[in-house]
Amino acid sequence: MADDRVILCLNSGSSSRKVALFRLGQGAEELLAEGAAEEIGSRAGRLWIRDGRKRMLCDYAGDFSGTADPLLALFDEIDRLHLARPDAAGHRLVHGGAHHVAPELITLAVTTELQRLIPFAPLHLPGELEGIEATAARYPDLPQVACFDTAFHRQM
Repeated sequence: MADDRVILCLNSGSSSRKVALFRLGQGAEELLAEGAAEEIGSRAGRLWIRDGRKRMLCDYAGDFSGTADPLLALFDEIDRLHLARPDAAGHRLVHGGAHHVAPELITLAVTTELQRLIPFAPLHLPGELEGIEATAARYPDLPQVACFDTAFHRQM
């Protein structure tokens, strides 16, 4: 399909980095792969990726005592497995403050403001911002969108 797009979804938590690749096109979405680097901050980490049919593509122990290494390791595995290159990335962010109430394109202004919000979510925002930076480093021209939990909870 000419209109197909591959979206890289990222959830950079306090102790894990989760990724999923979806193909979107003509009103349908297909999970291509999902994976995680778990036990960040520990030498007893684990990295795994499985395809859309839940078949394990890789699963191994890793030393994730550094915070940036796990996401880069996931990107390396995505490349090694020859999975689809993303056309855009979406990041789940725990806190967007009062001004971020809907998904939005990540810009320098957005990341600068998010840096100021770290005291409101000190366990999550630093890792989420590192995820945005690591994605930009690996895929410099990739549009990135922030999706805020605070936007979801705003109407509750």
